[in-house]
Amino acid sequence: MKTIHLSKEARKAVYDIARSTNIYPYHIWARAALGYSLGIMGNPNDLPSTNVPDQGDSLDEEKVSIGGFTGELKADTFWGSDKTDEMAFMALLRQREGRTLEDEDTVTSLIKTHVERGLRYFSAEFARLGRRGDEFILSLLDESSRTTKAGHGSSAAQDVVQSGADYAVRLILGKDVRTENPVETTINGKGQAPHIAIMGKTGTGKSRTGLKFLASINEARSQKIPCLIFDYLKGDIAREAEFKFVRDALQAKVIDIEREPIPLSPFTLPNYSEESIRDAAYRFWGTLKSVMPQLKEKQRAKCVDIIRTAYQNLGRAPSFVDLLATADIMYPDPKERDSLLGSLYSELQRLADYRLFQNPVDSKSHPFYEESYIINLSILPEELRKAAVFLTLDHLFPELMARQNAPLDVNGFRQTRLIIALDEAQSYLECKNPTLAKFLSAGRSKGVVVMLLSQRPDDFYQPKINYTEQMVLKVVFRCDVNKPRAMEVMLGGDINPQQIASLQPGVAKVCLPGSNRPIDIQAWQP
Repeated sequence: MKTIHLSKEARKAVYDIARSTNIYPYHIWARAALGYSLGIMGNPNDLPSTNVPDQGDSLDEEKVSIGGFTGELKADTFWGSDKTDEMAFMALLRQREGRTLEDEDTVTSLIKTHVERGLRYFSAEFARLGRRGDEFILSLLDESSRTTKAGHGSSAAQDVVQSGADYAVRLILGKDVRTENPVETTINGKGQAPHIAIMGKTGTGKSRTGLKFLASINEARSQKIPCLIFDYLKGDIAREAEFKFVRDALQAKVIDIEREPIPLSPFTLPNYSEESIRDAAYRFWGTLKSVMPQLKEKQRAKCVDIIRTAYQNLGRAPSFVDLLATADIMYPDPKERDSLLGSLYSELQRLADYRLFQNPVDSKSHPFYEESYIINLSILPEELRKAAVFLTLDHLFPELMARQNAPLDVNGFRQTRLIIALDEAQSYLECKNPTLAKFLSAGRSKGVVVMLLSQRPDDFYQPKINYTEQMVLKVVFRCDVNKPRAMEVMLGGDINPQQIASLQPGVAKVCLPGSNRPIDIQAWQP
């Protein structure tokens, strides 16, 4: 193999990722990118788009350094000076190409193509996660775990078409203000993410509209679709008479954390291999850091070590009380503990004080796939509300990803297996939590729909993560818009923010699936 010179874009990706994750030397990421690209399907020349910023510093020439990295890669970058891994990499290349590779120039070109492709994927994922190194590493670990369990090209990743089935999820949104005709749409059509965004000021009816959609979906079907609703702020969905209609339509069980915990243990795993425990520890840190910004990156290793030690000492899944006890054992001197753990210890103590989840000794396989639940979080401190939601989603995500793809009907509509509804979603979106982003991007194939009820379009337009792109149905009631660009992306067309701020009660602007221009509908009568 001859020397490879990476493009400016690839060098910048390596530099940014290495600096953010603190994993060096740089060539480790080139080697990882090669392995990643060889392990995924598709033409290696079909590179995904990326958001690597152009620094405008004339770095187009080969061998020009970016942060000390020239992008020059030799054979020992990939298989060492003794060529210990050369046979394995060459076998993978031959398998992917389906031919013998004798020519050195061909081998060099293929390796460069795959390295660049892998780095493009890394860069796109790094950008999607807000350019945070801890979340990026967690994402790679999660993907590696899912790949190991399901396998690329396995039946878990294949679509099955069921003749005679009708999986279309149809919604009557209201009446067209202009024509007074009913407006109906489907949310789970072929090739589109099925997720729903409903926004508006407090009192505009966004929550009632979203819950009406959930009720109508289930009232129209002989087999109900389980819904998992997180009641964030007031507990009114769980308790008040005005929302009894949705509790009855869904036949939902209400979980009031003031009286009973969420019926799962976030640290319970399908198996307790070293790899599974490691993934769980990093996943927990990623969630904790997303909702508790006071935690510092230097505390990550301590947090992971406490969790892994708790698993090892107990021989089972730990509870938050177990984690706190493990921290006390590992750091018996209070002064040393405060110095080394800082705010991490106090946050573990808070989690232990509130009984958010079942004790792992009592925890059984939860029926979230089979029944509807409304979880009332309103009594919790704000950070713990977010932690409860994200830890629940963390637990659900790998289980859902390990399932077979949801089947399609002959018209391309995918079966909906679970709807997750987040009220006051602006509180979650600002966290840039990696698991929520993954549900939006990867949940479609498993039949998961996410409904986000938020206060304004601005909430969806976060730096580095544009949640709007994942929403197939967007409903906007009266609200204030501080970022006109966010509104344009949400609804399409040229709309003056004042139009949104002056919408009449019950009227919403709606962007239907497949459309780039909104219409006005009367969603409810004042």
